[in-house]
Amino acid sequence: MKSYDKASWHIDGGENEVEVIDRFKDVFAFLAEKKMLNEEGMETYEYGMDSSVSLNSNMVNEQGESFLDTYYDAILSQNPKEIKKNLEEAYKVYTKES
Repeated sequence: MKSYDKASWHIDGGENEVEVIDRFKDVFAFLAEKKMLNEEGMETYEYGMDSSVSLNSNMVNEQGESFLDTYYDAILSQNPKEIKKNLEEAYKVYTKES
């Protein structure tokens, strides 16, 4: 299992907990909309996000894993307040390359 991101990593690093959880909500909503979550990922998304949420390879399907492996680190390194826009831009590139 590959861990892509954990809320606790950001919160323990001093980021605002509410902003971190909101960002995870945006990421999971994007992955759900693009049908990249598997059953476990959908359960996590539908259950809701809190400070214990993580995003890992056991939560995504093959397409989701490919997208996250290729783009997630770059997306996180950009302005976190623009996560929705950054995900969409990466997805446009991803779909052109696929």
